Amino acid sequence: MGTAIPIAEMTFVVVDIETTGSVPGRDAITEIAAIRVQNGQITERFQQLVNPQQPIPPFIQELTGIRPDMVADAPTIDQVMPAFWDFLGDGVFVAHHVPFDFKFLNTVTKSLLGDELSNPQLCTCRLARKLLPTLKRKNLDSVSDHFGITIHDRHRALGDAEATAQILIAFLAMLEEEGITTMGRLMNYHQRGSKKYGSYKIPYPEHRISSVSQQPGVYLMRDDQGEILYIGKAKNLRKRLKSYFTGFQNQPAKVQELMQQVTDIETRILGSELEALLEEAHLIKAHQPYYNRQIKNYRTFPFLKITLQEPYPRLSVTYDIENDDALYFGPYQRKRHLATMVEALCKVFQLRACSDKVFHTHQNKGVPCMAYQIGTCTGPCASLISIEDYHAQVQEIVNFLEGRVSELTAKMIAKREAYSAEMAFEKAQQIHDRLLDLLKLQSNTRFLAQAVHQNHMLLALPDRDPPRSLLLYVYKGRPIQKQVFDPRTDDVDSITERVAMIQRMLSASAETKRDIIHQRELEEIRIIASWLRNPDRDDTVTMWDLTRPFSELTREIQAYVMQCQASLGDDWPVHPMALIDSQ
Repeated sequence: MGTAIPIAEMTFVVVDIETTGSVPGRDAITEIAAIRVQNGQITERFQQLVNPQQPIPPFIQELTGIRPDMVADAPTIDQVMPAFWDFLGDGVFVAHHVPFDFKFLNTVTKSLLGDELSNPQLCTCRLARKLLPTLKRKNLDSVSDHFGITIHDRHRALGDAEATAQILIAFLAMLEEEGITTMGRLMNYHQRGSKKYGSYKIPYPEHRISSVSQQPGVYLMRDDQGEILYIGKAKNLRKRLKSYFTGFQNQPAKVQELMQQVTDIETRILGSELEALLEEAHLIKAHQPYYNRQIKNYRTFPFLKITLQEPYPRLSVTYDIENDDALYFGPYQRKRHLATMVEALCKVFQLRACSDKVFHTHQNKGVPCMAYQIGTCTGPCASLISIEDYHAQVQEIVNFLEGRVSELTAKMIAKREAYSAEMAFEKAQQIHDRLLDLLKLQSNTRFLAQAVHQNHMLLALPDRDPPRSLLLYVYKGRPIQKQVFDPRTDDVDSITERVAMIQRMLSASAETKRDIIHQRELEEIRIIASWLRNPDRDDTVTMWDLTRPFSELTREIQAYVMQCQASLGDDWPVHPMALIDSQ
């Protein structure tokens, strides 16, 4: 069975049997029923009484209603099994307690054919333990009651199989909502945490790792159908892949589950760890592998926005970053807490929290709103504070959101002490309360720094093919252009022309550069921002801040190019353009 086969294309055969006892080989089957389920629908049924050729205990007769006279003329098990095998085919063997039913039928199969059933097994009782953890009991009656399924003819094979089939259909729908849509994912979810249903064997041979490069790069793990299961990056590819095999029994459950499906690993060598980070993000976006679901998806993550282009800026929530001279902070993961956070920030920093409509209404009346009366706003709607003083308040919240909190708290503490010294205890208490709220907010904030507004640079990374370099032109925090620079054939103008273009973009007015940062670009912005903040980042990367004067940048880039060309030795002459520019 291929692990990449969609669940919707598989055949599930739900089986239930009645017997004279609980020991296969000693006790015998009295009834077999099977129901075929395909694409969430019951398509066919099989049911047959069986002559057990042995007495049926009275308590079994009482439980099942199957009496000796009902099976006296029924076919024996060797006559019934060929029809059952044909109905089962290569479908998934499903039962509510699969070890019992499968063991009985497998014992009969071995005795008649000398071979075992090879069908994959799925236990709905086991799935109930995983999918319905709060349900007190997981027997067929309890699970059926949970889904409102009526069992007709309880303890008869067809009635119990019918209820189990309905439970299976409900479970498959629940699993689909969790992203489990292929047989590989279903069987690994089902087997996880049990040695009974699966081994810890890794299909991919460990000895192949020894031939993997030790350079930076990305790796793509695939199953036997070629489906990409997981994409990762590494500073040292061989070392990273070897770690999957080290202490496998102690690896996290997700890693064990993944590796039991991996039959091939493709590696792609890159020039640096930063390039590997960016390439990993690009490939994950393109292929969206199942086991990369833990990678952050910013499509629905909001930002805080401060509208600096307004005379009296306000704080709001948005999902897109526009080039509108506003400041953006985020993205924030806890969407449901963000509205409360905005309200608290406005209260602490006494910023207006009202909409433009409410603000203009009070502005026309010249009367401040209730927020001013209770001391949570400084009353800009009634011109009770100047634009300059209000912008000073805005700067305080900017400092806070950018992480510069110590200076702000020191200032507030000094103000609180000054009010106390003046015996203005009510004002001192207000400052104290604001300070407590501020420190509480600080522990709950999370932001991407101001990468979009501050990170405009040129990065020169080692290329996978020396002596070439990979140049990343970073504008608004994300790489907008890549260039493979070869000192043997390229000159400095190929770089400085692009630098000049970005500087023109930076100096353009807001009206002429209304570009928007798309949510899909946020992962690259985060990667570069995190890499820049890392004190142990790769020292083989050369950086230039593109907000610096063009003449300075040109001189430094020329020196870099000449250094690259000089490293080639006497076999590669320095490019004549570099010689002219350096004179």
